[in-house]
Amino acid sequence: MVSWTDALRDMDLDGFSVRETGLPAYDEDMVIRCQSLCKDNLCGKYGTNWACPPGFSEHMDSLSEQYDSTLLLSRTFACDPRDRDAVEECNSVMKATLRSVVEHLRSAGIECRGFSDGGCDLCQTCAYPDPCRFPDRVMPSVSAIGIDMGAYLESVGERFEFRDDSVTFYFLVFIKS
Repeated sequence: MVSWTDALRDMDLDGFSVRETGLPAYDEDMVIRCQSLCKDNLCGKYGTNWACPPGFSEHMDSLSEQYDSTLLLSRTFACDPRDRDAVEECNSVMKATLRSVVEHLRSAGIECRGFSDGGCDLCQTCAYPDPCRFPDRVMPSVSAIGIDMGAYLESVGERFEFRDDSVTFYFLVFIKS
C-alpha cells in the first residue's frame, strides 16, 4: 500500500503544512457544546447544507471506529481577519486544496475523509434538503463532528492564535492505515 506521503508527493502543497497526528478524542460534552453552537447559527450555515447539522450528524465516536489517524493540514494567509470576504476567499482556497488532497489519497487507494472549517462550498447552491449531488466530495465541518479545534491543536502540540494581520486555517483528513 502507498503511504500518504508518497500519495501527496506530486501535489503542489507549497505554503501548506501537512503532518500526521492522532485522531481527536470523542467527548460527548464537546459534541453537545458544538451542536449547541451550530444551532446558534452564528455562521448562517445551520440547516442549509450537507456538511453542517442537522444534515450532517456523524460524530467522533463512530468516525474513530472507521479511521486510524489524522492528517492535519494548515496554511497561514496574510489578510485582515476582520475582512469577511477575504477570509472566505482564503477558506475556499483551503477547501479546494483539501478536496484535492482527499482525491489524491483516494486515487492511491487510501481510505480517507476530509473535514473543513464551516459548511461545504462545492456547489454554488446546495441541494439540501434534497440528496447531496456529490456525497463523496462534501467536506463536513469539524464543529459538526464535535471537535474543539483549539483543544485538539493543543493536544497535538500546535499553537493556535488569533492575529491582526493573518488567518491560519486548519483542516483534518482522517485516514485508515
